[in-house]
Amino acid sequence: MNNISLELYKIFYEVGKEKNITKAANNLYISQPAITQQIKKLETEIGFTLFYRTKYGVEFTKEGEELFNNISNSIISLECAPNSLSKFKEENTAVSFAGSFGSVRLILTDAIPIILKKYPNLNISADMISNEDII
Repeated sequence: MNNISLELYKIFYEVGKEKNITKAANNLYISQPAITQQIKKLETEIGFTLFYRTKYGVEFTKEGEELFNNISNSIISLECAPNSLSKFKEENTAVSFAGSFGSVRLILTDAIPIILKKYPNLNISADMISNEDII
């Protein structure tokens, strides 16, 4: 499980949220076959099947549900970050993120340079907490 792309997690999150590959593809403006291919790539990288197909869409496997629960808050935070930071564009302000080592390392590592490019006066800190502290 080396450096898994944030995009794979975003696609996984959207499929899990919608429980439907076609709806996720429409939301992400990506073709349905591309979504399926990316989910298979993520499954190969982590070594687990994440979904099983039903006549109504997809459902999580036990491992898929665990991964979804672990990444959901981080993905939601990233989606909201640009809007919540807009008020800081001209100010010299500090923002602190907290999350598990995995979420901070895998998700925020990609996001922080993008945020700093748009908001150069922003001071960002990231605190890592253990999984036991989250529950």
